[in-house]
Amino acid sequence: MFLGLLICSNIGFAQDLTTANLSWKYQPDAPLQLAWDLYQPVGQQPVLMLQLQLGQPSRTSALSGYVHYRDSLNNSVSLHREALFSSVNKGEATHRFQHAIDTTRGAAWLVVELQHQHNSDSLRSYWYTLNIPALLHFGAPSFFLQQQDAPLVMPYALVNETFAPQFAGATAADSLIMFVYDLNFPPASTPMTTAPNAGSNRMEISRRQKIAAQQAVEPQSEGFYFLQADTLSLKGKGIRAENKYFPRTRTIPAFAGPIRYLSTNEEWTELERENFSKQALDRFWLRMTQSEDRARKIIRSYYRRVTQANRMFTTFKEGWKTDMGMIYVLYGPPDVVYQRPDGEHWQYRAKADIPEINFTFVRAVNPFDPRYYQLVRNREYARTHFQTVSRWRRGQILP
Repeated sequence: MFLGLLICSNIGFAQDLTTANLSWKYQPDAPLQLAWDLYQPVGQQPVLMLQLQLGQPSRTSALSGYVHYRDSLNNSVSLHREALFSSVNKGEATHRFQHAIDTTRGAAWLVVELQHQHNSDSLRSYWYTLNIPALLHFGAPSFFLQQQDAPLVMPYALVNETFAPQFAGATAADSLIMFVYDLNFPPASTPMTTAPNAGSNRMEISRRQKIAAQQAVEPQSEGFYFLQADTLSLKGKGIRAENKYFPRTRTIPAFAGPIRYLSTNEEWTELERENFSKQALDRFWLRMTQSEDRARKIIRSYYRRVTQANRMFTTFKEGWKTDMGMIYVLYGPPDVVYQRPDGEHWQYRAKADIPEINFTFVRAVNPFDPRYYQLVRNREYARTHFQTVSRWRRGQILP
């Protein structure tokens, strides 16, 4: 059975996306999630690969997708609009689509519109915005990565699981160069730390390897892998390799790292001195919470957020270590998200003794991943930051 395309050209068509709340992207219980990647076959237009995940596929009664080309987000009239897919198999959770980006239209934005309806609910449009110049700033690689007969659109793979470069159309290269970065990135600095994190912008190559153009790769260690067909350009495809439990935190190192956002400098130094042993970690949580029951509650909630941050924000570094991941772990999913030409604006409404707070993230230009954003830091965040951390430490978890 198929869910057919809804032919309804005026639904969601006149929408000013600078005022649209896009917070659905970061809600763990959202009815759908969208992941994407990009490649460009030699001599052809760049291709956007999309993976749509439905939270409750059995309850989905209608689903359709469109792509819009727009010259700006506040211009509610699209330069062009076309169907992304015409039907999907009912009951299936994962759906994959491709769209060749027509760069000749001169649009600045490609907007994916997903119209979704649960059984008895009203039809709702979900918008996902992509800045075309940012996507193609360094150019797109001529290949994509494939795993188990499907494009690998997630930004991470697991150690000892294989993936392989795949070329569509003419293959311009008979080999690729793979750079491996074993760097253990530091956690994100606090929102009020305006000084740059020492060494945070340096990525030293750990090893370099030449592989055949479509040779399967099986990462043997955690780290960031970057593949290029032409090392004289900045075009390439990056993928992070993680332990078998990722995005969950089931190892001692994965469990220890996120503590940095809640610990004092003295507590962190003590954990380092004891090499982050399980006994030291247990003592940290019990000493902080003064209760085993409270410790279990905080640990469960805190690491649920860490897992979600890893799923949503992993790039060349683990998701919880990114600026967006840090804010997400401490504050939770944003209540309001506005797209801006150079990034995103997050708003958290006032809760308990925490006032309303706003964060701005700007797109960080880099050849490794166009989905990487940096927080605009400000010393004025200090009070709210300490209040939020204090609530975690007291077991007063923000909803």
